[in-house]
Amino acid sequence: MAEKGRKGRNSLSSRQREIIKILIEMESETTTVAAVSERLGVSSRTVLREMPVIEQWLLENDFHFSRKHGVGLSIQETPEHLELIRELLELEGVRHMYSRDERKRWILGELFFADGPIKAFAFTSRFDISEGTLYSDLDSLDEWLSEYDVSIVRKPGLGIYLEGEELYMRQAIANAVIAFCEMDRITEKIAGSESLEGLSSGGNPLLTFMRPEIVSFARDEVRRCEERLNVHYMDSSELNLIIRMSLAIYRMQKGSFLTKLPAEKGRIGALAELSVSRDVAASIRKNFDLQVTEPEIGRMAMQLSSTRFWSDVSEFNDPMQTMNIRRITLSMIGIAEQMTEIPFHSDDILIEDLVKHLTVMVRRFAMDVLEENVQAEAVRERYPDIYKAAAVACQVLQELGLPGQVRDSDIGYVAMHFAASAERIQENEQKIVAAVVCPTGISSSRMLAAGLGKSFPGIEIRRVLSAFNIDARALWEEGIDLIISTVDLKTDFPWMRVSQILQAQDMMRIRNEIVRINRERIRQRTQTVGSRREGNLRIRDIRRLTDLGIEITQILDHFRLVSAAAESTGELMELAALSVAETSQAADAVRRGFREREERASTYVGEMRICLYHCRTRALEHSRVSYLRLSSPLKTEEGTIEGALVMAVPDGLKDYQTEPVGRISALLVEEERFLKALKAGDEKESISLVETALEKYYQGYLSNKKTFNH
Repeated sequence: MAEKGRKGRNSLSSRQREIIKILIEMESETTTVAAVSERLGVSSRTVLREMPVIEQWLLENDFHFSRKHGVGLSIQETPEHLELIRELLELEGVRHMYSRDERKRWILGELFFADGPIKAFAFTSRFDISEGTLYSDLDSLDEWLSEYDVSIVRKPGLGIYLEGEELYMRQAIANAVIAFCEMDRITEKIAGSESLEGLSSGGNPLLTFMRPEIVSFARDEVRRCEERLNVHYMDSSELNLIIRMSLAIYRMQKGSFLTKLPAEKGRIGALAELSVSRDVAASIRKNFDLQVTEPEIGRMAMQLSSTRFWSDVSEFNDPMQTMNIRRITLSMIGIAEQMTEIPFHSDDILIEDLVKHLTVMVRRFAMDVLEENVQAEAVRERYPDIYKAAAVACQVLQELGLPGQVRDSDIGYVAMHFAASAERIQENEQKIVAAVVCPTGISSSRMLAAGLGKSFPGIEIRRVLSAFNIDARALWEEGIDLIISTVDLKTDFPWMRVSQILQAQDMMRIRNEIVRINRERIRQRTQTVGSRREGNLRIRDIRRLTDLGIEITQILDHFRLVSAAAESTGELMELAALSVAETSQAADAVRRGFREREERASTYVGEMRICLYHCRTRALEHSRVSYLRLSSPLKTEEGTIEGALVMAVPDGLKDYQTEPVGRISALLVEEERFLKALKAGDEKESISLVETALEKYYQGYLSNKKTFNH
């Protein structure tokens, strides 16, 4: 034994060492190449390629290795010698064997931050791979980079380098970090109290730009931006902003500045984030002695705007867009529901979450901010049917006029919302427990119960009751959800009347009731979970809720339907202004606001035959909403106008105070009864629907604030 293990000179790779460990575990028993490859998660061919080096190492150290075709592999040694091999492996210098993902991460990092072209030999020698393998890796990376308009250039005699505009290069770098790096570890270091030292080192060139002093500065500035803008960033959005701000500072330090912004991004000047970005630029100048250009400031404003969580002024500034997003959200849900047969429309949480996501997504598209979604592939694998349905549903997003195709990462995000909804529905979609009432006889009751059981497997008929002996409290305690009766009942317990032999309309009403009950279960479960997670509201939040409550109250107190006649759109606009203003002077200001908005784009909604007049104005102290109902339709070049939904908000209101007005315009899409009530002049029904929508919005806002502050 003393002579064994002295001669070895060749070092082993990590994979070769793992193969030897597997053979040691077999204790001289034979195992197959296929078994070893399965243990390692590699191909049999890969294992066979490692055999010559393994065999040479064992022979040089005087150990007996057996490799027989059709039999298998084994190390023919005593238990004592096998233990000696294990000890030698611990002492052996090991060459790190890079996985393909590790190689791609390293190659990308080197190319992103190189001062010039890199020779192919630098990569093949580092990773101990052939040029063919290198070029295969480069082809894969080139395909990934193409989504960012960045390409890999390979020139014989010169080397390998990246080509692309600085704006797109930065997007590619930031998203490469998200796609290829261990985000949990990065998040832990940035969010935690531990030192940021080592974040930009440790053998990961993609993180070259994440210098401790830069990341610490970016982290503090992003949190200050949140306070200045009075918004809330989700953890993922905050990390995204820190990464992008750190990258911008590093690139500027290296002399790579943004020199222009895309021409179509002309809305930057209207962003509330622009002044905050100027403050950040001043801090960068002070801390890093860098002269930040206007395009850099503009880009920072776009990133801040595209990642804010709470809906911004665009929800009111463009009710047409808000209404479109609501309409398309419901259309997407309908498509997904049809393809998967999951009742997504019963989940109010899905509707609200998807609307918020699409609102932010549209903003990102408009500002050319691309985001990676590292969970997209996992969602595709775990929920293939839902992912497929999400991909089809996302096709209708083109109706929003998005500049470019919807990317796989965006489909992945939409699929995640649908998957979360499916989990909620599955958890809450228990059997509906019903009682049957049919006074004409026991046999009739049994016939109705049998018909229900056959048509609705999700209904459990637990009791057959007399119409004269209904104890609501006992039914609740027994877990009954609904009474299905063939006669009218006098009880506060939920009930519905059907025919003894179920008709088509009965079936439809029962299905709707099942949806309602399950929707209520989802809502109650969400409120229960929310109550467990509630934290204490801060004074700032209490003020915001008070302000929001005041605006909702003002809207409801002054909401009205006005009947009038108009012979032109100009006269219609003047009447609309008068319906929300208390003085002629205020009406003139509101009308000017309507006119300015109309000059930018028409507010006529053809399929509804109404106009959506809206503006911000200094002439009002609180939000006002009304509906102008024309006694005779007005014929115009655009189409026939039957009325106008009129919305005006004070110019000085905060973003969150304007959102209730946006919810009313969304109600046109979500609730068919609202438009019907408006056109019929039914003020009572219209106000009732608006009250319900705003109460629901306020409750959701309150729940979100409590949850996020926890």
